[in-house]
Amino acid sequence: MATANVKKRTIVLCTSNYSVSQWANQFLVFTDVNKERVIELNSQKKDEKILAKLTPKNPVILVTTYHMMFKRKNKSGSEIGAPLSLSDMIRDRIRSLEWGLIVLDEVHVAPAESFSLSLTEIKSHCKLGLTATLLREDARLPNLEYLIGPKLHEENWKDLENEGFLAKALCVEVI
Repeated sequence: MATANVKKRTIVLCTSNYSVSQWANQFLVFTDVNKERVIELNSQKKDEKILAKLTPKNPVILVTTYHMMFKRKNKSGSEIGAPLSLSDMIRDRIRSLEWGLIVLDEVHVAPAESFSLSLTEIKSHCKLGLTATLLREDARLPNLEYLIGPKLHEENWKDLENEGFLAKALCVEVI
């Protein structure tokens, strides 16, 4: 719904290739966006066609993983002088474009050092973070406010369950 309201180029960051497929499919099911405008980018789905679709004049919905957005070093640990890979070229193109919206699925992973650096390099007008578990084991959770802004809305899972939006949870103790 947010993507439909923004009506601008959107990037969705997910934690896994499976999530990328789910998100892309849901855009096709719940919107009238042309299939050609929904781009899946992950470790298995990357080619020159994606690079060609990422242009300033092409309003696309790019669904990718957090991992695809951060620069990996080569085996020697250096980046200097190495030829650009296709992933590097796609990342550079993504960073060169202006995005209307970034949707961060499982936003609690965004404060990780490599992911947060990548987020600061993507130019966007608006960021929307989604998660069911706003928890981290390290002290980086407060960094979310810097990365995407303050929390604007929170739902209680028990209320969602009672209203029929979530299945009834059955909690048992296993010894």
